[in-house]
Amino acid sequence: MTDQKQMLLALLGGTDYREQVDLMEVGYPHTVTVRPLSDGEVTQVQSMLLAGMEGAPDILTGAMSIDVKDAGKFTEQMRRAVAMAVALALTHSGMAWTVDEVQSLPASVVTALASVVYRISGMMISLAPGGGTAQPFRGGAGPSAGLSDAPSSTGGDTPAGNSA
Repeated sequence: MTDQKQMLLALLGGTDYREQVDLMEVGYPHTVTVRPLSDGEVTQVQSMLLAGMEGAPDILTGAMSIDVKDAGKFTEQMRRAVAMAVALALTHSGMAWTVDEVQSLPASVVTALASVVYRISGMMISLAPGGGTAQPFRGGAGPSAGLSDAPSSTGGDTPAGNSA
């Protein structure tokens, strides 16, 4: 199935959609099931990501100009936000995960899971050093309105199925 079809299924299926994540690429012979985040959960994750930053939207473009005042605080907020997204995505079928439990997993596993969670939830994020801004690609009004939906200049941050 193409990435574009998987994305459409995820968006139409809402939080009932499930996707298998093969962790063999990061050295673990396991497959884990995740679900997309709801709109409210996306807002929670974005709020946590933005907590360590100051900024204001540009009145003309709506793009957000962000200034990180405390890199340590921002890094910790980003780490917790990613763990929150993964914990929420792993919470299904009567099994609940906490942020602390996710943070106890190997970093490569959390990053692999978060990449899939953000993709199937309709968000983009750069989990590489220097990245870390969650951006919606759906556009329009709502909790994430005003954030740029353009891919970053570093590349690789476009949602599945879209080209820059």
